[in-house]
Amino acid sequence: NPDEESQIVKIPYCTDELVAVLPPDHPLAGEKKIDLVQLAAEQFSLIRQDTMPYDLCIRACREAGFHPKVVFSSHNLEAILDMVRKGGCVSMLFSRHIAALRRDGPDGGFSVAVVPVVPVIRTTVYLGYLKRAQLSPAAIHFIEYFKLIHPD
Repeated sequence: NPDEESQIVKIPYCTDELVAVLPPDHPLAGEKKIDLVQLAAEQFSLIRQDTMPYDLCIRACREAGFHPKVVFSSHNLEAILDMVRKGGCVSMLFSRHIAALRRDGPDGGFSVAVVPVVPVIRTTVYLGYLKRAQLSPAAIHFIEYFKLIHPD
């Protein structure tokens, strides 16, 4: 919504891209890249509805020519990965989410295949705040620090 967007100050933090997350024994698990249309017949486990990642996945699939069959959605990444590992679903998650989970343990607590998709689905992550908001001193210091470590 352009009216809402004009009310928000956005400071770029990083870019990220969606990756396919598959059971380790999936036929596509060993591929270097997966064309998104190759997932058309799969059952999906996604981040919950009414979120940017969910909407981005649905839009990307539609642009690839199919409507994904979402059988499970949750705000809990571990539950999504459990559905991939045990439920035979596939997922599309941001690569940074997967990398962070894998750092949490020797196997990241899960065993899945992570494969880049084509076309690449990239987004920018921002620190945002309302232009007219009365910011606390802590918030002001955080924003100043953020700008120092993430200059334009």
